[in-house]
Amino acid sequence: MPKVIGQRKHSRSRFATLASSLPQGSTVSESGIDRILQRVANASQLGVLLLAVFGYFYTVLPVYQKSLLDEEIAKKTLELQAMEKRVAATEKVLSSREAELGVMNKRLAELRATAEAARAGLGRAQAEVGKLKDAVDTQYSELLPRLIRDFQSRSIQYCKASAITEQGFANCVEQRVIGGLALLPRDRERLLRIVRAASPALYASWTDHSLGIKRRKDVAEAKKRDAVEKCTQEKATEDYKDRFKKISIDHRCDIEMINASSDELRIVLDETYGSDKVVSPALAAMARDFFGGK
Repeated sequence: MPKVIGQRKHSRSRFATLASSLPQGSTVSESGIDRILQRVANASQLGVLLLAVFGYFYTVLPVYQKSLLDEEIAKKTLELQAMEKRVAATEKVLSSREAELGVMNKRLAELRATAEAARAGLGRAQAEVGKLKDAVDTQYSELLPRLIRDFQSRSIQYCKASAITEQGFANCVEQRVIGGLALLPRDRERLLRIVRAASPALYASWTDHSLGIKRRKDVAEAKKRDAVEKCTQEKATEDYKDRFKKISIDHRCDIEMINASSDELRIVLDETYGSDKVVSPALAAMARDFFGGK
């Protein structure tokens, strides 16, 4: 604004100078001069305004925009630098991860190779186990008849007297016989089932055998009493006083007593060892059932 006022004063001074320089005969009205000066001042103000607008759009605004751009560029530069640092750190981490991945891939390859070797070894071991199993099964099949014979002999040895009760024989076999045999668990269980199932029939046979022994004992005792009574009667007769008849009577009595004693001895032997005739057939039937069910 001071600049505009100075320009107006300068215009007025120029017009005053022009007016003084006019010839003495020239006349210009003072109001006309004022109008001219006023127009010149207005024009100069318009020019100044146009110059200011021109200067704003072509000097101030570009400078302001340039400063904004510079500031934005600076911000973007800082962001770019920070991003470059993050990228560098990421690349470093990525390189480290790539190195670790390489080590892991190498380790994985080694583990795969080890697994393949172990799988191959396992296959060979399974094949060997299969062969051994076949061999063991063959040997066990060959040994099984002998084990069943041992079962029969041990049962007769330890459990024949246990047949006096219905399940006593089965309990005795389970407690004293089966445990000493090298049978597989499945065969042991099946044999025990057969023994338990056959125990009632064995008990019945044992009972019949015991009753038969008792009847034979009664018959032998009665026969012996009759022989003793007959001999006593014959020795009380007059014939016994005769030497020759006495010899005949004594011989006959001795023969009858010997026969009675022989019957008793046979009964005792049958009572002692005849149980084998009861238990052995039952055990043979159990063995047949065992092999028949395989």
